[in-house]
Amino acid sequence: MIKKELYDKIIGDLRQTYLCKNSDYGDSFGLSIEKYGLISALTRISDKFNRLENIILSNKAYMIKSETLEDTLKDMANYCILTVIELNTPSTKLKEENDILKYENECQNTSLNKYNNELNNKNIEIEELQKSIEKTIDYYEDNLFKRDEYIYDLEQKIDVLNNELTEKNLKEF
Repeated sequence: MIKKELYDKIIGDLRQTYLCKNSDYGDSFGLSIEKYGLISALTRISDKFNRLENIILSNKAYMIKSETLEDTLKDMANYCILTVIELNTPSTKLKEENDILKYENECQNTSLNKYNNELNNKNIEIEELQKSIEKTIDYYEDNLFKRDEYIYDLEQKIDVLNNELTEKNLKEF
């Protein structure tokens, strides 16, 4: 059997398990979510995870008859799917928790946006300072060149004057 067909079969098994247990117990999962909130989903998924961990770590998967490794994984998958269903079903307690989570996310996003704006402003400040440094360097490079040119001109004049003086001194002697 190829993986896609196996996947479809497993999904079919999950659906059948859900329908049978829902028939036996009613919407107990949904009612517990309504009554206690998401913590009840976490509790059931954690119980299955703990069972999974026990089966795998004790290396006794072949010895456990009441619930196989595969049964545990399927139950865990169903609890995860049921939790997603409840997240998408309007209910008072869960809606409140979702609203709180959304509010917390909005607060985190607001803080993150504020931080990003501050960071962006600092980057703009840094860019402006870098431009100012470049202008200052350009200014001084230009002025140093002008200074060097001026000094060269002065040295030339001094040389001319020295030459004139030397010629004059030679003529007098």
